[in-house]
This record gives sequence, structure tokens and C-alpha cells, in this order.
Amino acid sequence: MEVLVATQRQIESARINGAKSRGPKTPAGKRRSSLNACKHGLTSRIMAPGPESVAAFQQLFAEYTADFRPASPAEAYLAGQMAVAMFRLNQVWAAETEIWSRALARYESFPMPERLALAFGAECMALMSIQRYESRFERQYELALTRLLAARKVGTTSEKSFLQNEPEPFPQAAKPRPTTHNPLLPWSLRSTPIMPTTTAEQSARVMEASDFNRLFGALRNRGYRIQGPTTRDGAIVYEELESPADLPAGWTEEQNGGTYRLKKRKDGALFGFNVGPHSWKKFLHPPVQRLWEAKRVGKLIQIERPPDEPPKMAFLGVRSCDLHAIAIQDKVLTGGLYVDTAYAARRHNTLIVAVNCSKAGGTCFCVSMNTGPKATTGFDIALTEVLDHDHHYFVAEAASPIGHEILDELALPTAKESENAAAGHVVARAAAHMGRTMDTAGIKELLYANYEHPRWENVAARCLNCANCTLVCPTCFCTTVEDNTDLTGASTERVQKWDSCFTMQYSYIHGGSIRATAKARYRQWMTHKLATWFDQFGSSGCTGCGRCITWCPVAIDITEEVHAIRETDKRNTTRKATHGITGALPAPASVLP
Repeated sequence: MEVLVATQRQIESARINGAKSRGPKTPAGKRRSSLNACKHGLTSRIMAPGPESVAAFQQLFAEYTADFRPASPAEAYLAGQMAVAMFRLNQVWAAETEIWSRALARYESFPMPERLALAFGAECMALMSIQRYESRFERQYELALTRLLAARKVGTTSEKSFLQNEPEPFPQAAKPRPTTHNPLLPWSLRSTPIMPTTTAEQSARVMEASDFNRLFGALRNRGYRIQGPTTRDGAIVYEELESPADLPAGWTEEQNGGTYRLKKRKDGALFGFNVGPHSWKKFLHPPVQRLWEAKRVGKLIQIERPPDEPPKMAFLGVRSCDLHAIAIQDKVLTGGLYVDTAYAARRHNTLIVAVNCSKAGGTCFCVSMNTGPKATTGFDIALTEVLDHDHHYFVAEAASPIGHEILDELALPTAKESENAAAGHVVARAAAHMGRTMDTAGIKELLYANYEHPRWENVAARCLNCANCTLVCPTCFCTTVEDNTDLTGASTERVQKWDSCFTMQYSYIHGGSIRATAKARYRQWMTHKLATWFDQFGSSGCTGCGRCITWCPVAIDITEEVHAIRETDKRNTTRKATHGITGALPAPASVLP
């Protein structure tokens, strides 16, 4: 590469010529130069109208506030943005009127059509500039209005998360329980507090195992397609069920780090297993979904979108950890200003029949995350399976109007005290035999303080970056968009697909990937799940289902990684206390979500 270097003579000439420049010399030049920093102020970040406009702006602001009556600081901000945009639009329109008036007055002696043409020709550049600003402020106004209406539709501008699954250090019985009021969600999540105020004993019914045919019929009569667990390809997966015969009766599974295999049970339990590779996310947030398709029809382009009304689905066999996962995705995809309308429509058409866990899996740690094993919210009907010698039955409870309606239709008897006690024993036994545990106390601060912990290098040496953990995770929601065109050019489509933060392409921008190493990608995933998710959505992104441990080919264990970091942090704290060292490493300024 050749580099040109200025000669000494060129340097001296430039210095002499530069010394001769002292700016404008004439009064007219100085006056013109003094206005270099002056602008029209239409796009300034701080709006400073002249004295004659202050009253007009204040009146306009008061009108918008009175008209929209904001109920939160976020709504007040958006109403104020609309007032500012409209005030600036009024300024633009006034300026446009003045430009036209002066130009037309200049050609007053010409007849009207020619006069208009001459005026436009003389001021076309100014008018084009005015129109650009006009379009800009109109977009600002429409964007603020759209966000305000969306915020009111969702109803979460000032609302805290309804799912906080990090245990509080001390119980607070008198603390009010938050309630979600999102109209896009089904009844069971829209109006039910986190912990139901009624207990199972107050409304529990008993359903015999032989009554499942009637339950299937009640769901089908209401137009629901039943999705539930069945066995396929050596695993228990979620698919559409035709009858109770499709359920994995008499099957369970053995799970550990990197290990999953089916095993026969000694009884005929319908739900004697935990969770497999599938989650209910595959139905609500599909792995692949077409956003739109465009076809060439003659000389026209015809655009087709998916149907607005998705089919009604009944989820049968949802575990408590997955109920919390669905609630987390509700918060992420429908709980902000930008609602995933396709997800919201599918979610609205969903009925949930939960099943309390009767056994704990080898990688489960829902008790540590305060998400199970008993379903406490987010369901329409909850079942607890009991096998008492030769008596196989379910204790059923309803938490929504349609849930009560279905149980009433089945004419189920009220559960006896002994049957309620048996159901409680089943859940307690599962809670006492968790395969994993995780200490979640101060976990967000722990990970922030150990952003450069050597454990990240350790796990990076084992991680294959296969993305299995994100694909089986019930709360991961990252997607990408692809445009596909056929070879003839007759049609094209835009498709949304699941993506993963473990791929190099996911964080790729111009110049390369932001997270180019396995260390950076695993740290991003785990820190997001257990720390920055709280900052974004008000809860943990992990529900303790254990899928990421089971389906990791090299058995990387998130609970083990947290334990290793915590133990090192404890040793460092002890060493500092022993040697009189105070202070701690600062937390990272930010962790990219």
C-alpha cells in the first residue's frame, strides 16, 4: 500500500495560506456569518417557541391531556409527544402559507394559472423542504397515537410483571398480589391473581380415569382441537390427540444430563412422566410461520396473509413449570407496546387443562424457581392423578368460567377429604424429590458481579453451540425472518423462524458478529435467563423444567454453572473479609439482551 506524504514545501504553503484567512471582512459578510448556527428549530430536541406561541402550545397540550386523560407516566409522555408533533405541524403549515402568499404576491400581474406556476417554480425547493418536515411530524404524531392506543389496549404501561418467580427472602402474607388485565389473554391469565384465593379442597371434584372419553367429548363439542402428550420416536411429545388411547399410558422417562430414555411403568398412569423435548411454545409461537405471501396474477400482485382466526386448541397435560413459561411468553409477546398479534390470537383461543406432577424428573428444579410442581394459576382445569391400589382417579379443580362449565357438564362428584389428602401427598412427594436445585437468592447481582468469571471459559470449552438448549426451552422467543422467492418469480413469501443466540449469524451486524466466541454466547444466554430478564420483563426467564440439561449433548448443567460461580464468589468474599479488603468488582454497564 502506497502512502503519500506531504513535502515540507507543501506544509509551509498550507500554513501560510491558512494564516491569511480571518473570516469575513465586510459588515455584510460578518452579519451573514453570524447566522450560520441559526436554524428554524422545527427539529430541535428541546422545543422553545417564541412568546407569542407559548400560550398556543400550552392550550394545545392541555387539550390533548384532557382528551386522552393519561393514566400513567408512559401515557402522559405519549400524549405530550402528540401535542408537540401537532404544534410543529401548525408551524409548518403557517410557514407554507407564508411562502405561497409571498410568491403569489410577487407575480400578482399574471393570470392565475400562470401566476401559480411561476410562484411554484420560484419556491419549489422551499416547498419541497416544507413537505419533508410535514411528513416527518405527521409520522411522529401517528406513531405516538398508535403507541398510546396499543398501551391502552394491552393495559400494561404502568403495570409490574404478574409473574415473579424468584423467591422473596421473607414471606409477606399481607403483600397484595398483582393481577394482569391484558384483554388479549384468556380469562385464566387475564383476571386470576398469581396465587388463587380459593383452595382445591373448596371446589375439587373427582374424575375417574374412565371419564376421559367424556372430557374429550366436552372439549370437542366446544370446537377445541386437543393437543397433548403421546409417544413417538422414543420420546413423549405433544401432538393432536384423537382419543384418550393416544395418551402415553404406562410410560415414564429417565432423564439426566444429556440422557433421555423411555421406560415402562408398573401401573397404567396416564401422566406418569415429566416433560419431553417439546414445549407448548410449538403451538403458540410456532417454529415456522408464514407472515405473508405475494403472487403474480396477470399484471397484478396479490398479497395473501394467514387467516386472522386461528383454530381453537385445548392443551391437555400442561405442567406447572410450563404454565409459568406460557405466562412469561405472554408477558414478552403481548405485554408491551408492540403486541405479537398472531401469538395473541392463538393464545386467546387456547384452553388449558393442567396436570400436577406426581414425580420429579432427574433434571427438574421447579421448586427452586417457585414454579411447581403444583399448578397455582394460568389454567382452566387442573388435574392431579392418583393411583390408590385398584382405584385410578383424578382430583379436578376449575379456575375459569369455562372450566367450571365443563366440570359441571361432566357431573363429577365432590372430592372427599381423603381424596384431597391423597392428591396433596402426590404433589408433596414430587416436590421432595427434585433432581436438581438452584440457589436463586441475589442471582441477578451474582451474575452481574462475575461477568468475567473463569467459569465462562470452562463451559465454553465444552459447549458445542448446537442451540439445543434454546430450541427446547419453553421461554426462548428469538426469531429471524427469511424472504423466499420461487425460481419463476411468480410468488414470494416472508417466513418467521425460530433463531438462537448460540448461532454466529444471530448477532451479526456489518463488520462481524457481536458475540464471536462460545464463551460470549453461553454467557449471554445464561445471564439473560437469570439476570437481565428481570430488568426487561420483571421475572426470571427460567422455570426450572430442566430441558436444557437433559437435551444438551455434553450435559452442561445450568444449576451446576450457577453453583460454581456462587462458590467462587463466596470464597472471594471470605478472602476479602479475612484480609480487610472492602468493595466489590463493579457490575458490567450492560449485558446485551
